[in-house]
Amino acid sequence: MDLGEILELIDTTQEEFTEDDLMECRIIKIDHFIVLSYNFCKHFPIVEVFPDAGVITEELSQCIALTGGAAMVADYGHDGTNTETFKGFCGHKFHDVLIAPGAADLKADVDFSYLQRMAQEKVASLGPIKQYTFFKNMGIEVQLKILLEKSNETSVRQQLLQGYDMLMNPKKMGERLNIFALLLHQRLQGGRSQMNVCQSKPYASPVAGFSEFVWQ
Repeated sequence: MDLGEILELIDTTQEEFTEDDLMECRIIKIDHFIVLSYNFCKHFPIVEVFPDAGVITEELSQCIALTGGAAMVADYGHDGTNTETFKGFCGHKFHDVLIAPGAADLKADVDFSYLQRMAQEKVASLGPIKQYTFFKNMGIEVQLKILLEKSNETSVRQQLLQGYDMLMNPKKMGERLNIFALLLHQRLQGGRSQMNVCQSKPYASPVAGFSEFVWQ
């Protein structure tokens, strides 16, 4: 199950910390890619809150714990270090959120640290890791080599190399998307209940994409 598109469509609230109290400075309702309210006010630190994402994560974690399975999120995001990420995209470029909002893709980055907390140890978590790391762990370089060796057409080879560069180049899509997974504790070796691949020592993960690919 890929939750990326679901998490992009839920409501986002941005709150502003003042010196005296917490004041809700701007509310962004994302409903079929329409901004209903957006108030520019950047005098104090901003915090983005995704309450619906927490509810979805809690319910999904409970479902996985009871019935098995797993969930994967592939989306723009961070580990709790960013505070203002609401933006628009149109034609793979940044787009002013107040210009033709119905024609643009409006989104806020996923706070993966928040999703980890909302899982409440009901299930284990892996990631987030960058897209290029995930694909490398999935053996994309080996697959590219095989496809290039089998192809005799120059145009096809060029398309393969261009597609690889778009997915893996850190300056393109390689570092933009993050991969995050929820799964049963039993799926992890060594009795680990949670794992952040970016911060922990590598180990033999039973989940493809979250440990180094070894060609045999």
